[in-house]
Amino acid sequence: MTRVLVSHPCRDRHGSPIAACLDSHMSSSLPPPDDPRYRPPEPPWREFARAPLVPVALAATLGLIVDRYAGASSFAALSVGFAALVAWLVGRSRPSAPMWLAIAAAGLAAAHHHNHLHSFEPNDIGYMAPDVPTLVRIRGTLDEEPMRYRPPKPNPLVTEPKGETTATVLAVSAVETRDGWAPVSGRARLTVEGQLDGLHHGDVLEVSGRLSKPSSAANPGERDFRAHLLDQRITATVRVEMSAGVTRLEEGWRGTLFGWLGVVRGWGTRSLQESLPPDESGLAAALLLGDTAALDRDGWDAYVRTGVVHVLAISGQHLVVLAAFVWLILLIFDVRRRHGAWLVIAVMIGYTLLTGARPSAVRATVMVCCVCLAIVLRRPVMAANIFALSWLVVLILNPSDPFTAGCQLSFLSVFFLVWGAGRWLAPRPLTPVEQLIEESRTTTVKLLRGLWRIVWVAFAISAILGSANAPLILAWQNLVSPVGILLGPPLVLLTSIALVAGFLLLLVSPLTGWLGWPFAKLTEGSLAGCELLVHAVEQIPGSWIYSPAPAMWWLVGFYLIVAGSVLLGPPWSRRCLLALAVWVFAGLAISGQPRTSDECRFTFLSIGHGCCVQKETVLSNTTSSVECWKWSSFNETASVLIPSVLDP
Repeated sequence: MTRVLVSHPCRDRHGSPIAACLDSHMSSSLPPPDDPRYRPPEPPWREFARAPLVPVALAATLGLIVDRYAGASSFAALSVGFAALVAWLVGRSRPSAPMWLAIAAAGLAAAHHHNHLHSFEPNDIGYMAPDVPTLVRIRGTLDEEPMRYRPPKPNPLVTEPKGETTATVLAVSAVETRDGWAPVSGRARLTVEGQLDGLHHGDVLEVSGRLSKPSSAANPGERDFRAHLLDQRITATVRVEMSAGVTRLEEGWRGTLFGWLGVVRGWGTRSLQESLPPDESGLAAALLLGDTAALDRDGWDAYVRTGVVHVLAISGQHLVVLAAFVWLILLIFDVRRRHGAWLVIAVMIGYTLLTGARPSAVRATVMVCCVCLAIVLRRPVMAANIFALSWLVVLILNPSDPFTAGCQLSFLSVFFLVWGAGRWLAPRPLTPVEQLIEESRTTTVKLLRGLWRIVWVAFAISAILGSANAPLILAWQNLVSPVGILLGPPLVLLTSIALVAGFLLLLVSPLTGWLGWPFAKLTEGSLAGCELLVHAVEQIPGSWIYSPAPAMWWLVGFYLIVAGSVLLGPPWSRRCLLALAVWVFAGLAISGQPRTSDECRFTFLSIGHGCCVQKETVLSNTTSSVECWKWSSFNETASVLIPSVLDP
């Protein structure tokens, strides 16, 4: 008789079956040490360190800041820039070459910004524009497509309601004097009380109106309109009381690209007005064509207060949705990727020019075009490099754009989305045991879990971007909108549907009316849902709060610490998050200090024809009260008083 010894499958060398089973399951769930999927991800700062354009973009930004706030001589900046550029060309193979390239970028950027703001011809219209509006007759060419602004809704507190106005930019060529027409140059903002039908970019006009310098900030916290126009190289304003004061001398829009784009945009706005109700047509024009003037001021302010105005303003979201839709159509028709990439590039550039080439749209277009060119050339894509390239392109087109809220928020959001949220919310690789569990689930369970992850990631991204952008929005608008975190994901979905359906509506509208009916209804329903959500949430107490802006030193420190938490790897990223919490609480503690003096302050505010007095007292060193006496329109007083109260 032969005895056969069979070992227990779960018995270890000590004879314990339970321990052996645990060891076997533990070993099967542990990843192999050489598997690249389970290696810790590389910290993002290494990608930025390898990108050759990142130091150039940082140096150019430094040059802009120096000229903006300290002032720099154009000749000195150009001399430094060209000298450093020559040194870089001579010694490109030396270790000091990156330093010379950075110095060249800083000098050339400072000179570019200085010339943009301060270099004008001796006969510029801004030099002859008086401080007090004076009646003149001028001639020039439309340099922008006229924008028609809806009249404000009736308000019982407004004694003289305003009608519809039209605003544009006139490239002035001549002004009438006692001796006849004298040649001039420069750009002036033209505002007309009424409509300018049939006029487009490139038309030659003769205008009779009141010429003056743009108004500067006259009260604490007020917007400096003169500096805002100077960033666009506009040095004068012309106001016309009625459209009869504007006469077209020559039709020139047919010979310019932007003239044709303006005609197409006007046709699109009219098509949307014919296919959609009035409220939804204004939203659709702002969403599809960048025509924010088609939306009334109250409706626009509702989106601003709830923190979701980015879903209407032309931004990277719109171009990404459009690019994805075009790619989907190309896949359906089985178009080769390299051929389709050229079509996507053409669509992106055309749509950006059609909607006004705003900084956020230019940034998205440059990044999408770089990805498409990488597909054509079969080259890898370095996200940090194309991010820096898009910043440099925006800087070259207009060196004042980096100092605007829209440009800063656009680049900041992409930075946190790609290198922050994309890394933090990425799913970790499944272990072998988890893979078996996932394979054992039914299709319904997999779909529900996938849907739940999409929803969770959408709101997590909204929370990350909302928290990161909140201090910058507070600095620009004195506004905090916590409800925007909850409102953002559903509005992004609805506006994406409306964007695709609206484009299809515009494509089929020249053919026949019934073919565009389903797209019109889909666009109308999506935008009506947006309106319903925004106006319902706006009425909730605490959904948006006006607050004083943070100090600049605190704002700079906040974003330096946040950048460290995004770019650095553990444990430094966790230390940065701890430092960020300390920084936020320190800022709140400093800003919450009550005023110690018991003085009563009176501030006389300038509101044009009328008077506004702000009275500020301190009760028990803790409570402030503000009173106002006004003899002017409600809107003018509110637009002056609110920034003055919030100004620190």
